[in-house]
Amino acid sequence: MLVVDPHHWLDENGFYPTEALQLWKKLDRIGLFVSSGCDLQPLHGRPTVAKCKARNCGCSMFVARTGDDHLLAFCPICRKEEMLISNWRDTFWAEDRLSSEVVFQ
Repeated sequence: MLVVDPHHWLDENGFYPTEALQLWKKLDRIGLFVSSGCDLQPLHGRPTVAKCKARNCGCSMFVARTGDDHLLAFCPICRKEEMLISNWRDTFWAEDRLSSEVVFQ
């Protein structure tokens, strides 16, 4: 299992680092899990558009909010890919998602 705090990989302003382009794909995946799971209630989960990277799997990854306010991304089929994300609340992925609701009348 990968245990990650996104702030360890983001720059001092909370954005993608310009000097470490190799991290961008990993940050995109973390951001997808954060934006998919940030509005969940504790102990709830949902499928995401991300696919499991394990060989011969390709199942849709799920994200769940744990009881201690982490986000857990996992493959429900093979269980070979897991990511535990901490300190996600003040990332731009969560802030954008939580403030993006539009009401249509």
